[in-house]
Amino acid sequence: MIMLVLVFGISVTFTSCGDDDETQENNATKPSIVGRWVAVINEEGSTYVMKFSEDGTGYGSEGQKEASHRKNERYQFNYTVLEKEIYFFGYNSMFDGLKLDYTLSDDGNNLTIYGVDKDDLSVLHLVKGTNL
Repeated sequence: MIMLVLVFGISVTFTSCGDDDETQENNATKPSIVGRWVAVINEEGSTYVMKFSEDGTGYGSEGQKEASHRKNERYQFNYTVLEKEIYFFGYNSMFDGLKLDYTLSDDGNNLTIYGVDKDDLSVLHLVKGTNL
């Protein structure tokens, strides 16, 4: 009887260890919004750049060419991700208080933000790491 209890105890211990490793692996490979994102926002070729840093800070910038994003004003923000929403706060910028729905492609290279009211856009499609 004592052997049966010991064998059962060991099997439960080994089974529970496997689940923890699997959960950590799934979180490590899950796509993230962290990074630099670019969208073309009108027919004239204006682009909008958003950068999300791992520390919960970021910025947005609009310009005609890549160099103009370095010179133009950047709208800084803090953010947090809540399920399928991005909540923007801080810096008293145009982003302050926004809570917008988003989707991220399975490969993590396409980000769509919904409810944006920037230049009459209701949806902003961004591509990760693009230099336009």
